[in-house]
Amino acid sequence: MRSCHIRLLLGAGLALGSVSAHADGGPSPEAEITFEQVLDTVRERSPDLQSARARIDEAHGRIVDATTWHYNPELEAAVGPRFGSAASDEEFLDWSVGARQRFELGGKRSARIDGATARAEAATMRAADAERIALHDAATAYVELLYWQHRSELAQRRVDLGEDLARIARRRVELGAAGGIEESLAAVALLGAQAEAAQALSVRAQAQTRLTAFMGSPAETRYAPRDTLASVALAVATEASAEAGERADVRALRAEERGADADVAAARAARVPDIAVGAVYDREEKQDIVRATIGIELPLFARGQGSAAVAAARRQRLRFATAATERRASAESVAADAAVAVLSDAAQRIDRKQGELLGQTLAMVRASYEAGDTPFAEVLAVRREVAAAELDHASLLRATAAARIDRMAAKGTWK
Repeated sequence: MRSCHIRLLLGAGLALGSVSAHADGGPSPEAEITFEQVLDTVRERSPDLQSARARIDEAHGRIVDATTWHYNPELEAAVGPRFGSAASDEEFLDWSVGARQRFELGGKRSARIDGATARAEAATMRAADAERIALHDAATAYVELLYWQHRSELAQRRVDLGEDLARIARRRVELGAAGGIEESLAAVALLGAQAEAAQALSVRAQAQTRLTAFMGSPAETRYAPRDTLASVALAVATEASAEAGERADVRALRAEERGADADVAAARAARVPDIAVGAVYDREEKQDIVRATIGIELPLFARGQGSAAVAAARRQRLRFATAATERRASAESVAADAAVAVLSDAAQRIDRKQGELLGQTLAMVRASYEAGDTPFAEVLAVRREVAAAELDHASLLRATAAARIDRMAAKGTWK
């Protein structure tokens, strides 16, 4: 009965292992990629980034519209008969032709150009900020993929160790050095390791899909990182933390402020009347008449009051938004520097000792168990402690890599 139970456990473990292997194989090959290649691909193919860059061309189109004369020349013609007067019964066909051009005064055109230019600069800065955000999202997704790849490797090592311990337990039972309970416990521990490996592979596949979406690649594309979680995390030790000046989102708001200033100036310029200058050629009773004309707009009612109020309110709102964004960017930079300083130091110290120490511990406890000096329950306890230490180390590397990415995003400097 006991042997039947053990065979069922081992059979279930093999079935779970085959499902994991099938999930890991995948229908399509994985393309190798590095951290820098992720950033380059995002700059080139990110859909959100392409949309933000397209707005720059749209904004430059408004500059073209603003530099164009606001009013076109006007031509006017009239024709009609002149019926006989008291002096003569003769009828005349009178006609006239005139041209008129209206001119803007008070700096209206220059204010429009200033506003369009400021908004084009803001669109450029918005695109730069969209790149900063897109790079942060993709880099974070890449770190998640590295983390779950690392977790998959740890889980596979536990499966290998579990299989090894199961073989030792089976041999000890066959030699009469141990009871069947050890073989059962080894089989159960192996099942748990295989389940953990399958779950890690599943989450790794999801991380691959998220990275593919952020990079703007086809949905079926799968990436195999050439970096390790440790290499990306520990790169913070040599990374320069030089300030890059104002961040793009702050500069975009400052440019929008200048656009609002230009709108205020344009609204106030509406108080200055425009003029229209022209000339008319008349033909009356076979006589030629040439006249110069001038027209002046009287801004008695509409003097840009509403536009000026809206533009002034928008300018004030943008000033508040700029100050708030500047404070937030500064706080994010300081917090990221502090996180990197703490985490990178801890990650370097622990990473130098972690692998060798844990490996030696597992090797010693395995040899001791095989020699019959250590009970199997203690072997499982040591294995759990080692597994917990490995997971803590992986979480530390993950947090360190994430802090590095957050710092680059906070400062707007990507290396």
